[in-house]
Amino acid sequence: MKIIICASGRLRNSPELSLLKKYQVRSEKIGKLINFSSINILEYDAAKWNKLLTNGTLLKSFSSKSYKVLLDERGNFFSSTSFAEIIRRQRDNGAEELVFFVGGADGIPDGLSTKFDEILSFGKMVWPHFLARVMLMEQIYRTSTILAGLPYHKD
Repeated sequence: MKIIICASGRLRNSPELSLLKKYQVRSEKIGKLINFSSINILEYDAAKWNKLLTNGTLLKSFSSKSYKVLLDERGNFFSSTSFAEIIRRQRDNGAEELVFFVGGADGIPDGLSTKFDEILSFGKMVWPHFLARVMLMEQIYRTSTILAGLPYHKD
């Protein structure tokens, strides 16, 4: 299963980018053990992102066997083990891609939240989109370790 992070805005050379890459490399190494074929990050400038979401092009560009997750502060809260279980279930049920959508400062255009299979929140606080990406990648890494039975995650 491929994992894709589809994000509004581009991370330039920054501490956030360094952290994101660190967790991406770690996740990809463990991912081979648990049938994650790749982890890709697609970045769009904000104007293009909103246009592609609004006209449906972005969502339609992924396989019909994709599980699409929107990050939004109004979404559902999950523990790390519950999040890992959702990902395991999608992998085991034949999802080809797990696609996470991280909006920019303005979120996503109104009325589009029904187009996603899941809406995930990192809590009631609003996080800057560049930090949300790092947090998401760390949770993907944590999920990888949980599914591989490695000791990174402590309950």
